[in-house]
Amino acid sequence: TASGYVMDGETSCVAQDKSLTRILLANRIDIRKIKPDHSESTSVVGSLPNAIAVDYHYTRDYVFWTDVTRDTIMRARANGSDMREIVSTGLVSPGGIAVDWIHDRLYWTDSGTRRIEVASLDGTDRKVLVWEKVDKPRAIVLDPCEGWMYYSDWGLYPRIERAYMDGRGQQPIVNQSIFWPNGLTMDYVKRRLYWLDAKFHRMESVRLDGSDRRVIVGSGLVHPFAVTLFEDSVYWTDWQTKSIHRTSLWGVG
Repeated sequence: TASGYVMDGETSCVAQDKSLTRILLANRIDIRKIKPDHSESTSVVGSLPNAIAVDYHYTRDYVFWTDVTRDTIMRARANGSDMREIVSTGLVSPGGIAVDWIHDRLYWTDSGTRRIEVASLDGTDRKVLVWEKVDKPRAIVLDPCEGWMYYSDWGLYPRIERAYMDGRGQQPIVNQSIFWPNGLTMDYVKRRLYWLDAKFHRMESVRLDGSDRRVIVGSGLVHPFAVTLFEDSVYWTDWQTKSIHRTSLWGVG
């Protein structure tokens, strides 16, 4: 098992100390950290114009987020200190962000420029990775151990694709019965992707090659937006109801 986790039965791992667990949430006007049981909610950074996407570098203790009003990418410590703008030019609608915690790189999507880009954690060494055959890239998640990035596109031909982390080898893995793929996350243990479709109001999952597609939540989602995992639960936010929800990875509970 990984450091900080213990086995729970034969197939599951659980955190040894859940009191330390927090979910990071981009709440438009602030970045918040919330206990999974919703018993505590604390603002990390406040007075923001329009924070949309957020990710965290555990080793470096940096929180990164995109702001679609200022069209910037920001960075701060997890306690809210040392806030700074790291990307301030060439952005139109940066809707997704993901940290490569192994190589210390920052990836983001921009549906306005129709690009997926990468930079160092301070915004330098910036490069465009994907700019062809992409329309409105939205969410992005990384698998740096295997060298893949996965991203959703809700443009003219909605789909979920993967490519190598240098932008080569684009390939669709879900391109049927999908319309508005919003949030996207990965189960690194079970090797599966989970995504939200705001048009079809559901949550689905596939293996990383697109096989074994499953509906996790088939109805009742109003406008699902962002999604993440912890242990055997999946958490998602709803843009319209301004709420956080939870279910099991198998859609029960």
